[in-house]
Amino acid sequence: MLKRILVATDFSLAANLAWQFALDLACTHSATLTLLHVGMPRPEAAPQTILRDHERVLRGAQRRVDERIRHAPARSLSGGGLVVAGEPVTVIAHTAATTEADLIVVGSHESRGHLEAVVVGSVAERLIRVAPCPVVVVRRSARYAA
Repeated sequence: MLKRILVATDFSLAANLAWQFALDLACTHSATLTLLHVGMPRPEAAPQTILRDHERVLRGAQRRVDERIRHAPARSLSGGGLVVAGEPVTVIAHTAATTEADLIVVGSHESRGHLEAVVVGSVAERLIRVAPCPVVVVRRSARYAA
């Protein structure tokens, strides 16, 4: 039985589909649902204007996460929303471990070119390798598509 589900979002269509899927899972299992957005790492030794812009972007992301949590169906049990700066795979895996997530749900960006996929790999692919729990990858072709 699932007790805690972590959903990672970049606010893309794929992430929105993953959110809908995770909401259904959370409702079905009466699980706590936590929404996580990973922002760009804080630039080191950057000018003050860049640092202020970075903080502004993170605050904007937190507002979007909070809004999504507020508008979740009443029947879903929410663990809240987090915005953390850093490398996505590392932050998602660490957050899953610290929140004791039973499952991670992420969206899949399928438009990646072959060379880019080989060289870089997707966040979902890399996350599957290091996650402390199972990972569900929701594709755009899922029935949750609008």
